[in-house]
Amino acid sequence: MELHKNVPATKSWLCCTMLLFAVAAFWSAEPAQAQAGTGPSRETEPVVLTGSMFPDVAGDDISRMAAFRWDAVLESFELIRFQIDEKKVKVFWLGSPWEFSQTLYDVAGDEGGILDGDDELVFLFQDSGPQAPAEAEWPLGTGLIRHEIAVTNPDQLSDVRWVYLFNLTGWQPPAGYVTWDASQFSDISSTLFELDYVDRWVLEGYRVNSPCGTGVDLIDRVKARTGVVGNPLTETEEDWNNTAIYLGGIVGPVRAIRSVRGAASALNTFHHDIIYHSMWEREVTLRVHPIGRITLYLDWLPQPNMTYLASNVSGGVAVDGDDDSEVSLERPSWEIIRGSYGGLALMANPVPSPYVDEMNRYYRDDDRFDDAPDETYIDEDDSAFGNFGLQGVNFTGDESTGVVTRFRVYPLCSDTGDAAAGAGFRNLWDNPFITAVSPQWRTLGPIRNLLNTDGPIQVTQSWPAVNGAEAYRVYASDTADLPRESWTLLTETTGLTFTDPKDPVTRFYSVVPVSGGDEGDW
Repeated sequence: MELHKNVPATKSWLCCTMLLFAVAAFWSAEPAQAQAGTGPSRETEPVVLTGSMFPDVAGDDISRMAAFRWDAVLESFELIRFQIDEKKVKVFWLGSPWEFSQTLYDVAGDEGGILDGDDELVFLFQDSGPQAPAEAEWPLGTGLIRHEIAVTNPDQLSDVRWVYLFNLTGWQPPAGYVTWDASQFSDISSTLFELDYVDRWVLEGYRVNSPCGTGVDLIDRVKARTGVVGNPLTETEEDWNNTAIYLGGIVGPVRAIRSVRGAASALNTFHHDIIYHSMWEREVTLRVHPIGRITLYLDWLPQPNMTYLASNVSGGVAVDGDDDSEVSLERPSWEIIRGSYGGLALMANPVPSPYVDEMNRYYRDDDRFDDAPDETYIDEDDSAFGNFGLQGVNFTGDESTGVVTRFRVYPLCSDTGDAAAGAGFRNLWDNPFITAVSPQWRTLGPIRNLLNTDGPIQVTQSWPAVNGAEAYRVYASDTADLPRESWTLLTETTGLTFTDPKDPVTRFYSVVPVSGGDEGDW
């Protein structure tokens, strides 16, 4: 490890070698349209892991983390679309009778960019690959630890794929599957579908893009209504929107996240949307004073060959503006709207709560019924055409007690969707991927062949290249037996020599290889 500046010594090293990686062609790939929009597919499903599964890199800089898959043909690692979203638990009204906590995505960037246990790491299943050979060369610039992530398809246990999480310096994230500018007023889109946001609670457009659909707007709005049972509805998403606060958004290579707080007088209500290439999730946490009814639903626009199906209406009913008495209040496990312009599959998962008596299906197909209490916006269609969603009855809590409902939506191509598809989408949600994470380390260095060249006014240290090192750190000490942390860092260089002015004082040197910001062995 140490060397008097006038005395040569030898060092040796053992390590795996590294390769540069090519990524441009891979980044341009999109999920196959033959799968997205035509029915349930594991390929375009997200794999979501938590930071708690990676304790060896807890507290590390997430901007230095990158995910790769192994390409068996090229025999190298390929960078994949991957992102880490930080989360936080925030306490509101601390010390008051209304104190409550809310788990939020860190859309404001308050968490400092380091990996915590509740952060989420996400990629698409289709971007995983075969297991890398143990002797495979690590990508250039990666650190000394990686995590091998095994992902098993629960529908076919022999279908196991792998992704590798590395620390990597100087990498740029690839273009994302989802496009958005993170504004509260702008649309969020993928090549498969688009959501047309107008404001915090106001979502007035849903489109299935060509060639899967036609690209025309399919809905009047995503709506919210409140009131007492048996009386006209008294509050709309416009009222909710007026007092809401847009918290912010995240858009990365895999997904976009959009967060809002407040809904009319329910200032402690929260909702967030998560949009992937082929799926949209919404979570709503209602914190409301006692109220008779809250309804969350989609109001559709007419299109040819429009049909509503559900797990308990598997034969389907025509969506034609004539109310269908055979559709009961019993909440189904899945619902589908299909038509010639496109459609979707929807599932609602209300979390059991003591603060609401019932969570029922809401369905109304009546073109004579105006579901707005007044003319609240210009493009109101003045009808309830294929309305369906969820209705909660008799909320008994207050502004600190949360009632949580999670929704999941899958876009469907034109004239696509049946009972088998609905059950298949439900299975994707109920049976997520099986994941296992294994940390793996490698050795870099030590350098044992440090050569000292003594000149009249300077001394030069030189060393052989360490395969896999992207730089070298040169340390010095006046005493050879000091612990590592007591040595003085003189420089970091990508070269293989270091020249120091000659000094009458005895000096010892040590050169350490570096990769991904991590130092190898001394």
